[in-house]
Amino acid sequence: MSKPLPLIRSMSWLHAWAGLIFGWLLFAIFTTGTLAVFDDELDRWMRPELAATGPFDADRVTARLLEELPPTPRWIITLPDTRRPQASVGWFQDGSFRLRLIDPATGAELTPRETIGGDFFFRLHYRLYLPGGFGKWVVGAAAMAMLVTLAAGVLIHKRIFKDVFTFRPASSPRRAWLDGHLLAGVLFLPFHLMITYTGLAILYDTYMPAAVDRLYDGSRGSFLAELAPEPPTRPAAGRPAPPAPLEPMLDSLRRPDGSQGVRVIIIDHPGDAAALVQLHDAWDRRLVRIAQVTRFDGVTGIRLSGPEDLRPAHHVQGAMIGLHRVSFADPWIRWFYFAAGAAGSAMIATGLVLFTSRPRKDGDRFPDRVARANVGAVAGLLLACIALLWANRLLPADMPLRAPAELGCFLAVWIAAILHGFTVPTGRGWPVQCGLSALLCIALPVLDLGSSGNYALDGWRTGDAVVIGVHLSAIIAGLGLGLISLRLRRRLRKEAA
Repeated sequence: MSKPLPLIRSMSWLHAWAGLIFGWLLFAIFTTGTLAVFDDELDRWMRPELAATGPFDADRVTARLLEELPPTPRWIITLPDTRRPQASVGWFQDGSFRLRLIDPATGAELTPRETIGGDFFFRLHYRLYLPGGFGKWVVGAAAMAMLVTLAAGVLIHKRIFKDVFTFRPASSPRRAWLDGHLLAGVLFLPFHLMITYTGLAILYDTYMPAAVDRLYDGSRGSFLAELAPEPPTRPAAGRPAPPAPLEPMLDSLRRPDGSQGVRVIIIDHPGDAAALVQLHDAWDRRLVRIAQVTRFDGVTGIRLSGPEDLRPAHHVQGAMIGLHRVSFADPWIRWFYFAAGAAGSAMIATGLVLFTSRPRKDGDRFPDRVARANVGAVAGLLLACIALLWANRLLPADMPLRAPAELGCFLAVWIAAILHGFTVPTGRGWPVQCGLSALLCIALPVLDLGSSGNYALDGWRTGDAVVIGVHLSAIIAGLGLGLISLRLRRRLRKEAA
């Protein structure tokens, strides 16, 4: 009977193989999650036609909607905020949900180009852009593997604090990759633990459904109804009545600093004598991401109820969501999340490279196959992401089915990158794909200035943080990828000499 492996050796084995099996998926999750930190800003950049003419005028907007929208039992109006300058209204018609972007000052319909937008990165991050719950389960399994590899990594590194100050890029290739892996992992370790755990916690009812099945007889709808009960409503009266002004209702919920305190307005039976108004408060600049509801009579304007008191469990769950979605943060904290997420992607990428650089037995071709897969999974994903931004500018703005075409461009580039990684000699795909990504990143501002009319130029003139942020981020990323490509090319030339 063989002796059990020592703890450190066991944890090293677990760290290596769990990181490999889930590494490609985790890199995609971390990278798209990092981009999703600025999903609203990317959405604005990908729709350059959107322009708001002024602050939100609730009464003017609702008056216009009463004239233009068909009779419907409910409107869902989303107000603009500092990250999304446009408003929107949603309603059900002929059994389907309709959504219209509107100017917050006038209520006029906005018709920007069709695009998958920055929301694409968020949906790819948390459910792999798949319908139903399958994608969430796959992402949950990867998140659990991430926690396991982080814990195992802490156990096997005795010099964990010294590694923060150690980086030797000019040393041997394996030593440089290892230093980069340890530096990215140790420096942001608390963030990586927090973001992984909260990602699992906010979908607890998906990953741990036993309690719901036991207490609610398997009815998830009953569980959600108790968790977030729908405020009581009343049937339509069947006779028209002028709506009460909304501005006094909104003013009653403004924050002490005078900023907007409402994010969503829900109007039941608009224009009817039995109309009801629900105001859902805004959660920006607040850690606990919970929308409390205040109800008003839609004709008299009298407050009927709210905001309601919530249980401590609601606040705990809301804090988990707020920490993960960084809904409370100002731009500087968002940039910290972005940098920490990018470090997480770098940690995973360097870990995948380290797996293939270990000493191997003669005839063992498995590391070579992993190395080829790494090219498409890592460099290929980065190339596909920047290609998506290029597609947003190159495809005709009035093209039918434009959003699916953008998605098709993203997938086509990623698949081509994966195939390229497998067809070229081991290691030679990295400098090519990193170099191409660098070129596309650095040239993105030029493309934007030449293809978006006055949007990009006016953005620089007026100091638009979205335009400037996208351009500078693309240039910095391009310079970093270009430096990596040059170093890899030099190393390949040395090895060939």
